[in-house]
Amino acid sequence: MEPLTAIYEAGQALSVFWGWLFEATKDLSLVISLFAVAISILAWFFTKRMAQGHFFAEFLREYSNYDMCRYVRRLMEWQDKHGDTFIDDWWKGLLKGEPKAYAIDKARRYISSYFYRTEELAKAGLISKSLKDKIFNQLGNKDFKKYVVDAMSNKFAEENYPIIAEEPLKEDNKNEAL
Repeated sequence: MEPLTAIYEAGQALSVFWGWLFEATKDLSLVISLFAVAISILAWFFTKRMAQGHFFAEFLREYSNYDMCRYVRRLMEWQDKHGDTFIDDWWKGLLKGEPKAYAIDKARRYISSYFYRTEELAKAGLISKSLKDKIFNQLGNKDFKKYVVDAMSNKFAEENYPIIAEEPLKEDNKNEAL
């Protein structure tokens, strides 16, 4: 075999090898890219689920704390005691500076901040609508938020946020009478 022919045939074999290697690498790159996309989608899905689980655990912890229990009970007892006029009685008490009305307002603010944070997380897309609904329905009576907490908060909007004398600073007493 002549040296030029041997070099030519070696070049041909090398060319075939490089062509095959290039095609194999191109196919392998495609497979690796698709695999990376699939892993990214799974990571996003599980990260979102973990974040929602974290939020739900935080809201459950807050819902089950002593203050939430006390404030929910305070609002429900106020509503039971005053019947259909519970919002107007509370509002009149606030305008007069009555400590009982301030205690009710503190309970309303505490509970409404719980629901407000849930609503904002849902609007931002950080929690799903179904998780928001679960959190809103935790009080056992899904109408509690609508007919008590929201109705009381709407009273401020109806009255154009009048200036109300601040409650004197004092420690909130768990034996406080309604």
